[in-house]
Amino acid sequence: MDPIHPNGEWIILDKPHESGLAALGGDFSAESLFWAYSKGLFPWYRSGGLIHWFSPDPRFIITASSFKTPRSLRPLLRRDAFDYRSNSHFEEVMQQCRKAKRPDQESTWILEDMIPGYHGLANMGYAESAETYQNGELVGGLYGVRINKAFSGESMFSKVNDSSKIAFAKFAMEFFDAGGLIIDCQMKSDLFERFGGHMVSRERFEVLWFRALDGQ
Repeated sequence: MDPIHPNGEWIILDKPHESGLAALGGDFSAESLFWAYSKGLFPWYRSGGLIHWFSPDPRFIITASSFKTPRSLRPLLRRDAFDYRSNSHFEEVMQQCRKAKRPDQESTWILEDMIPGYHGLANMGYAESAETYQNGELVGGLYGVRINKAFSGESMFSKVNDSSKIAFAKFAMEFFDAGGLIIDCQMKSDLFERFGGHMVSRERFEVLWFRALDGQ
C-alpha cells in the first residue's frame, strides 16, 4: 500500500469502546480516509466537531467463499433488466445516497463535506461506485472504498425496485472474479445476509482485512 498519512489531530483509543468507537478527530480528506480504512476503521457520525471512527465487534462481512447471488435476483441478472456501469458517476452516486430517504433514519450521515474526500479517493483509485441505469437514467447504485483485494461498502440508493441490489450483485461478482477477498458490510443487514454476509469477531475481521490489503 502507498505510505499515506492522515491529516488533522487524532485520538486513538487504546482499546475500542464496546460501541465500536475506536478513534476521534481527523478530517474527511482523501489521505485521512485512506489511512482509516487501511486500519479497518470507518466514519459513522460527528459530534462536538469531532469525527467518530468505528471498528465494531462483531463485524458483518462477505468473503469470496461465502458470496452467493440471491435466487430472486437471478432472473433479473439473466435478462439484463438494468444497464450496469462502474465508476461512471461516482459523485452523483454519493449525492443520491446522501439524499435517499431511509425508514430507519431521521437524517443522513453522508455530509456534503465528505464528498470531496471520497471523490479524491476515487481519483486515486481507492474508491469505486457501481451503477444501474434505465433509459440512460441513473436509478440505483452504491459506493465504497477499495484497497487492493478489500472493499468497504458505504451506502447505496435505489429509485427503482431491485436497482441497487443488481448493482451490488454485479459489482460483487466482478470483484470476487478479479481476485477480491472480502467485502466489509460493517453492520448486519438482512439484505446482505442473502448475499452470504455473516458475522465475524473483530480479531478475525482484522486478520482477513489486512491479508486482503496486502493482496494475500
